[in-house]
Amino acid sequence: WADYAVDQYIELVRNDDWYLGVPKLEKIILQVYADAASHIAALERGEVDTTAYETTYIGMDDVGRIDALDNIDVVVMDKGSSAFIRFNHNDPLFADARVRQAIRYAIDVDTLMETIYIGGRAAHTMYPQTWTFPDDMNTYPYDPDKARELLADAGWPSGREVDFIYYFTDTLTADLVVAIQAYLADVGVNINPRLVDSAVQMDLLANNTLEMGLFGFGMGT
Repeated sequence: WADYAVDQYIELVRNDDWYLGVPKLEKIILQVYADAASHIAALERGEVDTTAYETTYIGMDDVGRIDALDNIDVVVMDKGSSAFIRFNHNDPLFADARVRQAIRYAIDVDTLMETIYIGGRAAHTMYPQTWTFPDDMNTYPYDPDKARELLADAGWPSGREVDFIYYFTDTLTADLVVAIQAYLADVGVNINPRLVDSAVQMDLLANNTLEMGLFGFGMGT
């Protein structure tokens, strides 16, 4: 660990005494960008050598354009970056499994794959690889009527508004949140989307004040 500037970069230098031999790179600089657009622009200008989807938030619709550039090669792996809705199970409303099931039935994931996550596929578990899916798994097909029935059985309060956070800044996430909001409103769940930074997100989790939110992570199993 050689140098660090807050919100700018981290500089790592090689360990010449590493037990597997001297690393080939003298140093690695992890460059920090405030938003996805400036990060992608730096990649296109050749200011960074490599990057990963999880750190740039490159939209699926951008991959073809970026891959066509002479100075960039896009490598696609079957690893997955799952997006999922997180609930606060300590909230009596979300502790009821019927509410969580209703929210899943209310969202047309197949249409999201065709219109927003173009080229992506539904991850029905926390592991996006299809070999992890059991044969008898409920994939929750889009069924808004079933969602309304479950919400009614669970006693979902009419007019209840839900604080819904998200922290990714790319346009794909913004489009996804808008779609989720519309699907849930159709069955009577009114979310108020709120973009937060990582510090606020972690504070909500630590203080047990999160209600709902869109989260994600890369899963490289």
